Amino acid sequence: MIDRRCLLIFITMLSMILVFGCVDSDSDGGFAIYSPKQEMTIDELAIVSHIEVSEDPIISADDIISYSEQTHEITLTPDAAERIYQLELPGKPFVVCVDRQPIYAGAFMAAYFSRTFDGVVIETLGVAERQSLRIQLGYPESQDLYTGDDPRSDPTILRALKSDGKLQ
Repeated sequence: MIDRRCLLIFITMLSMILVFGCVDSDSDGGFAIYSPKQEMTIDELAIVSHIEVSEDPIISADDIISYSEQTHEITLTPDAAERIYQLELPGKPFVVCVDRQPIYAGAFMAAYFSRTFDGVVIETLGVAERQSLRIQLGYPESQDLYTGDDPRSDPTILRALKSDGKLQ
């Protein structure tokens, strides 16, 4: 017969494993947008074969209220929108990841930029007021300026967003 103390210890340990083993770390899991770890310009994105990402995401799943599969608009929490607004992001590269694995890269842009960009773009102007971002193709957004394949509906991304209850 099992000693009650051993049984109590076993149940306590099992409970701790279940509770702490199921905790998701924001910086390691799910959908997130990171800065590249190495310093680079947006013009260098196309020639880099592997991009390491920074330790902490710019936007994590916890910062997202919803993600529209049709428009690729991300509705942010008020704190996240304000935090994004405060960052000096326009003209900076970003990397969309799932479980810290890069899926695609792009650049943050602002409406006052006078250059074009043939890549994936997050326009940052008005983020704080709208509390949302939209991932678009090309800058300024135009079917004529973007020549690549659309990576935004990658099944890995959509599964992660759905799993987190963020996908609309």
